Amino acid sequence: MEFKSVGDMCDVISHVVFCPDDGTMMVTSANKELWIPSVKVTGASSWESMSNNELKNLLGSVTISSERLTCLSKVTIPDLSASTFYHCVLEIKLKSDAKKKIKTTSSKYQGQIRWLRDKEILQYLYSDNVLSPELVEFCQLAKSSKNDTSFPDGGEALTFRANEYHYKGILSEINADTLVTLSGQTPYESLVEAASFTKEVQTTLLKLFILFCFPALYMCQRIFTKLMSELGWPADEITFLFRAADTNGRSALSFRDFLYILAAIEPGTIHGGGAAEIRCKFIFRYYDRDRDNVLSPTEFKLIISASRKLKRLPIDAASVKQEADSILKTIGLGETSNVTIAQFLKCVSDLKFRGTSQLFRLQNSINAYIKNQGTKLQGNISSSPAFYSKNTGNTAGKVAGPVPTIEYVFAQHSLRILEGGTEINIQQLTDIDTGVSASSTGIVGSNASRRMSLDQFNQQSLTNELIKSLRFLAYNNKKKYEPLKLAKTFPDYNWGPVDPSVFCRQLSQVCDSVKKILREEKRMISLTSPIYVLGDLHGNFPVLLEFEKSFWCFGPALCPCSLLFLGDYVDRGVWSIEVITYLLCFKAQFPDKIFLIRGNHEVREVQKSFSFYEECNKKFGEKLGPSVWNLVNTVFDVMPLAATIDGQLFCCHGGIPPPWLCPTISALYKIPIELSKPAEQSSLAWELMWNDPVKQNSLNEQVAMELMANEGFANNKKRGTAHIFSYEALDRFLNTNGYSNLIRAHEVVQAGFQF
Repeated sequence: MEFKSVGDMCDVISHVVFCPDDGTMMVTSANKELWIPSVKVTGASSWESMSNNELKNLLGSVTISSERLTCLSKVTIPDLSASTFYHCVLEIKLKSDAKKKIKTTSSKYQGQIRWLRDKEILQYLYSDNVLSPELVEFCQLAKSSKNDTSFPDGGEALTFRANEYHYKGILSEINADTLVTLSGQTPYESLVEAASFTKEVQTTLLKLFILFCFPALYMCQRIFTKLMSELGWPADEITFLFRAADTNGRSALSFRDFLYILAAIEPGTIHGGGAAEIRCKFIFRYYDRDRDNVLSPTEFKLIISASRKLKRLPIDAASVKQEADSILKTIGLGETSNVTIAQFLKCVSDLKFRGTSQLFRLQNSINAYIKNQGTKLQGNISSSPAFYSKNTGNTAGKVAGPVPTIEYVFAQHSLRILEGGTEINIQQLTDIDTGVSASSTGIVGSNASRRMSLDQFNQQSLTNELIKSLRFLAYNNKKKYEPLKLAKTFPDYNWGPVDPSVFCRQLSQVCDSVKKILREEKRMISLTSPIYVLGDLHGNFPVLLEFEKSFWCFGPALCPCSLLFLGDYVDRGVWSIEVITYLLCFKAQFPDKIFLIRGNHEVREVQKSFSFYEECNKKFGEKLGPSVWNLVNTVFDVMPLAATIDGQLFCCHGGIPPPWLCPTISALYKIPIELSKPAEQSSLAWELMWNDPVKQNSLNEQVAMELMANEGFANNKKRGTAHIFSYEALDRFLNTNGYSNLIRAHEVVQAGFQF
């Protein structure tokens, strides 16, 4: 039984058909694994009707001795509405003469029915031919007159049940408590935390697990093999990975077994503390190929060979044997000795064997795989026994849920595009004599719900007044300033009728507003296309106005795309205050359409070495200038540092950070919001603002060696700070975090762009 997507999932009824006379249970053999006959409860059907139809197809008209509920599993996915569904297992008992009369008429089970005893099922389980160990339990419960988990004939107690499934008698439940808390109190919790498997990530993995396994609560080797093949694990090694994950010997994985092994092999999992201990235990189990709880000399050499391969060292038999013998000697063992898990862990902790941090890793992050699942993991889940139809008032159909009510209101303004299409004439509706009849004046009158229209199009609003002042000042100082391509000197600034103290006061209000917006944004913002991405502006206000003419000529409100600016708004050019004031005004007006991330010139120390500090003093005077400069920098202090587009494109000003600062992208969310001195407060933020890709013309033997020794990173001698990174480092970063490309600024290129 399979489901195509989470949205297609529904309740399932299964039947344990058992014959007490010979102790056999009916099983099916679909998909090469044994399971019990099961049917989906879909549409408006009830459990009872679906169960009766299934039994009729399965048993025909034979007499049933008894019928009872033997197991009820409830599954609730935390982040979906209407997401609870059930697996109901009914036990049917037959006499041996009734069993002989069964003629399965359903084509669904044609040639798939078998009758097995519990110990036979157990043998199939240990040979990986059972969908879930629950099958053994169903058979044993049917043999017993009590609902317990022991063999009725005095055999050993079952140990299949996973604690996270909240068993109570015949009931079991998967819910939000099945997820692992990130308190770090146990080594396994530390492992999940080191993998950055947040509650959201765990919930998505739980959906994936349930989609692949339900109605079973455990994952069999076939499903695990299919998943790991898609994740890129070597096909001939997946059996050993499954055995390593199966720490409880169930021949199947519970959700937490599944979660822990994914956390262990996640490429970005930090290898340290409790997480490193659990990873090393998994490594030991993975290379213990004969499952005798020790590493033979041959198995130990497999680990050495894998480690040497990752280090790009020779892996011929002689080289591997020499290193293995040397390590064994340091821990007091001979070359023919077996290694216990305690000896292996001590060997690693004492640094006698190095390289476990790189072993046992996926090539690509599980996040990339999850993203590729698309709509499979989305949608509401069907719930039985009946659905209410909003249209008919009966149970003939189902609806996904209430249709959201959208309340529409009139805006406050009319926008007319003038002849030539280069300007717009904005008027308030009530000011247009023929536009609004007397009876409609109340409808279009001032209303708090029309705040957006008032803020964006009212030409007397604070932000629009500032933007009008900017346009006037740029025009008024054009002759003096436009010939100056770089800010070496600043001529006297002509304010004309604009009062600089009023301008400063208005800018202060805008800065306060924008700071509140930016504080609410994450340090890496998630955006969706369509979107324009713009690089360094460096105080070039005329170019910014040219961009305006080309991309948002009627204002951001009427632009079909969002706008993402990649930093370096100030310095070098002579119009830095105009550029940043313009951007902050539009950010205040359109917080969900204009996005600003921080560049390396949005730092006080850098600006004092360049021109922005001097520009503020020259234009506002020595009294107001430092205040304006500091005011703008308080906004820079809280700007985000990166962005993603459609979950695929990673955007930042400088470049990717090194893995020792950012094992996975979730590290960015831990960067402090306010960074007045980023070089001291966050090395990760500093790298995002300053890093560069390595240039071929600067790649000499020394740089190449440094890149090789530091996971593709070397000191950035050109900048005198941060790092350069190689193509291999970029490729690893993108694969680890599930991205396809990097978009960056920071460097000028002749064509305006460069791939």
